[in-house]
Amino acid sequence: MKNNNYLSLALCLLIAACGTSKKTTTAPIVSVVEVSYKKNILPIIESKCAVAGCHIQGFYEGDFTIFETLKKQVDRGKFKRLVIENKSMPPDQPLESKDLKLIEAWLQQGGNNN
Repeated sequence: MKNNNYLSLALCLLIAACGTSKKTTTAPIVSVVEVSYKKNILPIIESKCAVAGCHIQGFYEGDFTIFETLKKQVDRGKFKRLVIENKSMPPDQPLESKDLKLIEAWLQQGGNNN
């Protein structure tokens, strides 16, 4: 008789477990906008980075208004580390949040010359 009680209890638990459903939520759809080097990133570089004494022609790390020069730093990870992670560039004037978001999105999209 005890076995029947255990069997009945197990069957009830199994039925109860099958009857419960987990609530499912769907993640909101986020539109991804392609960030353009020429339209979005270069203006930031020109106004904040390629200034007297910094990333212009003759600077020891190169002219960052030239995509290929900037891309070398991007590919090495140095650009992301200094600009996004450490927020140490530019040293005299921090980038605005919107600029940081654009740069980070551009890097996540591959840092392309588009």
